[in-house]
Amino acid sequence: MTTSNWLDEEHRELRLAITGAMSIAYAAELLPALIEALDAAPVLHLDLSGVDEFDAASLQLVCSAHRTALREGKKLFIHGIDREPLLSTITRAGYIRDDCCHPLNSTPCILVGGKN
Repeated sequence: MTTSNWLDEEHRELRLAITGAMSIAYAAELLPALIEALDAAPVLHLDLSGVDEFDAASLQLVCSAHRTALREGKKLFIHGIDREPLLSTITRAGYIRDDCCHPLNSTPCILVGGKN
């Protein structure tokens, strides 16, 4: 399930919280919610602290959201990325990084520190 709320009165920072399962079974529901949230505000706080199932499809959604935010000059902050089951999925997929997502991009990976 997704819920969103504005974190400020100027509608510049939006919090999108995802709770429960974040898996391929729910990707069709999660993708439009992420797109809408990224379109709505220049700063998005993606709160995954209530996620209890996280798979590779979800990891792709998070990375895609990060790339979209970067391309559009927006900020994306991820909360709860250091908790289970997210941490073990990210680690098993080999996504724990100390550098950039792409050699030509100087922006740190969203999975390192949870911010861009």
